[in-house]
Amino acid sequence: MVMFRYEPKFGFWQVIVTFIVADIYGNIMSLCLHRNSISVGASGALMGIYGYYMIWVIVNWKLMSTQEKVRSVMYMVMFFAINLMIGLLMGGVDIGAHLGGLLSGLGMGLLIQHKHIIAKLIGIGILVVSLVVPLFVWIFAIKYDQLMEDNVQPFPYQIGDTIKNQFVILKEIGSGSFGAIFSVRNINKISAKPIAMKLEKQQPKYSLIFNEVAVLRAMQGKPHFAKFYQCGTHQSYKFCTMELLGPCMIDIINRKLPLRFSLRATLKFGIQAIDALQLIHEAGFVHRDIKPGNFVIGNNKETAGIFYLIDFGLCKKLPPKYDRIAAPPRTNCFRGTLRYASLNAHNGQELGPGDDLLSLFFIMAEFYTGKLPWASCNDKSKVLEMKQEYLGGDLLHELPKEFLQIEKHILQLDFLNDPDYNLLSNIMKQIAIKSKIDLNQPFEWEDELDSLSEY
Repeated sequence: MVMFRYEPKFGFWQVIVTFIVADIYGNIMSLCLHRNSISVGASGALMGIYGYYMIWVIVNWKLMSTQEKVRSVMYMVMFFAINLMIGLLMGGVDIGAHLGGLLSGLGMGLLIQHKHIIAKLIGIGILVVSLVVPLFVWIFAIKYDQLMEDNVQPFPYQIGDTIKNQFVILKEIGSGSFGAIFSVRNINKISAKPIAMKLEKQQPKYSLIFNEVAVLRAMQGKPHFAKFYQCGTHQSYKFCTMELLGPCMIDIINRKLPLRFSLRATLKFGIQAIDALQLIHEAGFVHRDIKPGNFVIGNNKETAGIFYLIDFGLCKKLPPKYDRIAAPPRTNCFRGTLRYASLNAHNGQELGPGDDLLSLFFIMAEFYTGKLPWASCNDKSKVLEMKQEYLGGDLLHELPKEFLQIEKHILQLDFLNDPDYNLLSNIMKQIAIKSKIDLNQPFEWEDELDSLSEY
């Protein structure tokens, strides 16, 4: 609005140059704040025009008529109010881009429009500081991260090493602060197939592998759960071995464009995932970290269409139903993964079966639509606000309307009530019938397993 209204006063080239410079500065400030991403819109550039216009008003204030003064102030107030409202009501607003664009616009305005040399020097100073400081902070942050990574002690076991004089390491599957996951083979068995081994440095207070073993033992013989073999210690590490599975949902979705599931794949996955959650809940556990990386498929063509639930380090034993209360005491601890965490997880409340299901619901929405609205936001409180805003219909605008029934049932659950798993599965089956989808048909990737990574 301001840009087109005052282009005749600024001149075409002043507007274009300010627009471009402000866009660059907005991206730099955005990069400084977000570290690995930049603003993709024109908000920084528009804020630059706004800053440039503010200086124009100040410089020309004495030459303006009363009517023009009122109109100019009105434009500035309206522009500021609209941007403030957008920032308060909408998620994902890039404050860094706005700030960088505004500062560059003010600097450009002082440099180009003001006649006094001191004002021009101040303008140059604003431009230099707005450019150098964010870049310096960004470079320093990257160097700091690299330094911290260099100081992390390397994992002591490598390919070819032997664990407990029984297992030889074949391949590293994944690693983290907890330890690592390897593909290993039992050297004491001639025809032994590779299996998975988790290794974790022994901790005096809390062991993720202790939880892992407890849940795996409880779920033995149940579909959608890996076979458990043995556990023990080796030097200063704990380990457990289990069935070697295939790739996770993230690997599957990234195998080809359009990087999303078809409705058939979404429904087939959802039904299996609900079955898996029902089994673990009925065994007396709540998972507390339901995310795409914790659903994997089997490692051969016979099991490529079966989803398995993994990673039970954050699992917690549920109290007996007669001991539960609808609103247990707050834990004030965040459990889970920010993008898929339930509302209760955000609020530091004790998590129950309904929270696992809400996380699953977010996964299904993401893998069918391609992206969750809060995917690029890392602010925990802002993500909570966006989840509360989008739940209730807006999240599901691309999904069949029957998903509203699933959402409604999950959101009305509390810590005391058990979910109606059959209801949720039957809704998905009815969607398939209505959409003329044959759920007995294989997943699209079942013939592509050899090209995907193993778990």
